[in-house]
Amino acid sequence: MHCHDFLVTSLNKQLIVFKNMKIAIQNILAIIILLIVFNSNRVNAQFWTENFTVVNTVVGGNANGYNGANGVWTVTSLPGDSGLYANMFYISCQEAGMQINNCGAICAPVPPPPPSPYIGQSLHISSDANLTGDNGALYIETGSGNLSNTEVRAQSPTINCNNKTDIVLTFNYIENGESTNDNADVWYFDGSTWSFLFDMDKTLCGDGTGGPCNEMLCDGTNQGFWTASPSISLPVSADNNPNVKFGFRWINNDDGDATDPSLAITNIQLNGNNSTGLLINASNDRVLIYPNPSENNTTLEINSAINETVFVFLYNSLGQVISEEKIKLMAGRNQKEIATQKLGSGFYSIKIVGTEFNAVKQFIKK
Repeated sequence: MHCHDFLVTSLNKQLIVFKNMKIAIQNILAIIILLIVFNSNRVNAQFWTENFTVVNTVVGGNANGYNGANGVWTVTSLPGDSGLYANMFYISCQEAGMQINNCGAICAPVPPPPPSPYIGQSLHISSDANLTGDNGALYIETGSGNLSNTEVRAQSPTINCNNKTDIVLTFNYIENGESTNDNADVWYFDGSTWSFLFDMDKTLCGDGTGGPCNEMLCDGTNQGFWTASPSISLPVSADNNPNVKFGFRWINNDDGDATDPSLAITNIQLNGNNSTGLLINASNDRVLIYPNPSENNTTLEINSAINETVFVFLYNSLGQVISEEKIKLMAGRNQKEIATQKLGSGFYSIKIVGTEFNAVKQFIKK
């Protein structure tokens, strides 16, 4: 081989190697871009928040009818709300909404929001309007029979969770009260049914009024200590659901032992993953669960428009997957027995995912 031919062949080989390397690099970059786009679609991000910074125009600061940035809050009376002077939910500056690690205080009326660490108003439990009225997160028990027996739930506006999955609720809060006799917890609404969601821990109190302070045991005279809630996962039925609500319930019995503070809430946030868009919403009326409530196993009935294979997921009330099963559907009516006999009592969800289905049904196990 001549030297010239050898050089040409060598250069051609190098060019081929270079081109192959270039193609490989381009392919790698394309994969990276796809991964970035996919992950950006799945990122867990805040999509709903409430800080109660809109001035409450309802007389007395009553939380029932408060029209905030996201719509109207409501308060519903529950079976234990039997007292003539039952405590009430308010939204006002009588209890400032604060960043965590700060003592409770009164805030200036909003808007604009007061400077940090103040956030704005708070949702809180205080005395009946016919007694002392709104004194911030401070509740009253008369100790005279059942005059202040209370069970009320403050309920958020309807929240559109379309295109959102794996939804998590967080908030800043103060809570005290006499053990479980005077207590607050979180509830969830899927568009048709309210169900218990989470009982948050009591918080400590602080050694000051407003601003940063140190934690200490509550003695009935100290201000509350603003604390971050844990991340509370909404049930899977919230995924892609346009009719979600959550609520804060307060209950106390009139035994004369009112261990202040009561309850205050602010900085409420919902975070969720963006839906990939691969699932098509199906009407839940083509899926039946019976018996409901169930004592033994549960029958799942699916009316399918096509022949297809679907995945059936069983979730507990914390949104954790208990079981997963793949079943084949024929066009028309299909029945499948779900093994629920050994489950403990409580609320459960069944999710069906397929080409046509993205349906969720809840049931109660006795």
